[in-house]
Amino acid sequence: MRVASDGDHLYIDLGDPGWHAVRITGGGWTVAGMQALPFPERGTPISALRPFLPNIGEDDFVLVVAFLLAALQPRGPYPIITIYGEQGSAKTNFIRTLRALIDPNRVASAPLPASGRGFVHRRP
Repeated sequence: MRVASDGDHLYIDLGDPGWHAVRITGGGWTVAGMQALPFPERGTPISALRPFLPNIGEDDFVLVVAFLLAALQPRGPYPIITIYGEQGSAKTNFIRTLRALIDPNRVASAPLPASGRGFVHRRP
């Protein structure tokens, strides 16, 4: 329960009140900024998520819930969600909300790498 791997990285849960975990790669280690998820409660309907996602229609709500459930699976392939809209239409807030629902973190969002090289995983 304390150690996990995604195949390329090792994660060690420190078990501290701050919910910190160490991410170990071939290039070194970092402390992840995970925060606690709430304890599940039986009988809570999926519609309890609706207040967190108020500006989407019912069809989109179903797709977003499917995305969230798929993102919580222990193995991929994992879904990719595409959010589009005009400037100022709360796309970033929407993505931050989705992340907070399944992976609360001290860092709400981060900019994309300056080049495609930032996406490349290099094996040691």
